[in-house]
Amino acid sequence: MTELLLNMQNQNSFTQFGKSVRARGIFGIFTATYAIFFMFLSNLLPRFGIYLIPITSSFFMIMGWLGLILLVVDLILILLVIIAANSTRYYVQHIHFSQFYSRFLISFYLAIFNLVYIIGYNIALPLFFSIEDTIIAMEIASVIGSIITIIENIIIFTAWAYFLRFTKLQKFPDNTINSSNLIKTGYMLMVISSIFGFFSQVFSLLVISGFSFGYYIGNIIGYSLLIASVLFTIIIPIFLITGKIQLGSSIQLVSYNRSEPTLGKSSNFQANNKKTQNNKICPNCGIKILHSANFCPNCGNSI
Repeated sequence: MTELLLNMQNQNSFTQFGKSVRARGIFGIFTATYAIFFMFLSNLLPRFGIYLIPITSSFFMIMGWLGLILLVVDLILILLVIIAANSTRYYVQHIHFSQFYSRFLISFYLAIFNLVYIIGYNIALPLFFSIEDTIIAMEIASVIGSIITIIENIIIFTAWAYFLRFTKLQKFPDNTINSSNLIKTGYMLMVISSIFGFFSQVFSLLVISGFSFGYYIGNIIGYSLLIASVLFTIIIPIFLITGKIQLGSSIQLVSYNRSEPTLGKSSNFQANNKKTQNNKICPNCGIKILHSANFCPNCGNSI
């Protein structure tokens, strides 16, 4: 009876995790559309002297507030993923899923900190500096923010790398593994994109500060960073949205289609509560095994 209850809780928590990941993937369609649309209007087209909407128009202020709202909603969806992952972690007790959860949680805290930081310096700097000094201070603050973003993206990338390893070791279906790999690849591209963003902020700071790169070198650097920004803004959402929607759907299909526990062959170890204290962890795949075992029953590793 205990085993049946644990298996049901296991399935319910992991199914909820899949739903929350899928919901964030669907919402990513809206955030990606906003990012691409805003990039073309505020950055790409003006670079070529095309101003469909005047820069001084209130439209851009409205778009800024819309972007903030989308970011807050996305953070709420991330929180739902964290809650579901925490529940799943409790029943799975797998070292790689725990590593995924802890890193995902840290990246969430960094995202919150970065949001508060951005709002803070946009409000505070104009109060203490002149207009000219505020522009430079804003650029310096943006460089610091881009460093925080790089750290955040590296952590979330490692989180999904652990999740991918978890799905492989637990012998999930190929579509679950492939969609996990898509998400990991998307966040790897985000790491690269955030590094380009850092150099773009540094370049902008140097130009505003009066540093001269020369006409040709300045244009080459500027257009190279612009092209990279456009490509990353379009390509990254394809990986993340596709991966999250497919992963969420595949997790739910696995949950509904299996009478056995969802999380691979090793999920039954939780049912034997009496032997928990005598268990040890396989150093290769991370599952709990009997203390007296010489081989791991999941991966065959010699203990």
